[in-house]
Amino acid sequence: MTVQSTQSGRPKASCNRDMFTYDEESDLSICKAKNDSEVECGKGIKGKNPTNLNQHLSKYYPDNFKKVT
Repeated sequence: MTVQSTQSGRPKASCNRDMFTYDEESDLSICKAKNDSEVECGKGIKGKNPTNLNQHLSKYYPDNFKKVT
């Protein structure tokens, strides 16, 4: 008898995670989005909640937000 493993729960992947780097030590997600002068944002957002990350992108980087949604 073969037992297949299945993934339970909600998927962990989110499109916006490409725009952030998560630092476990400080529990901050660092924004990598670039502004008009090609400078990375660098804003640290507590945790890695996708809703908070999306809110940051939609408020400060609407063009990047449209790309990930």
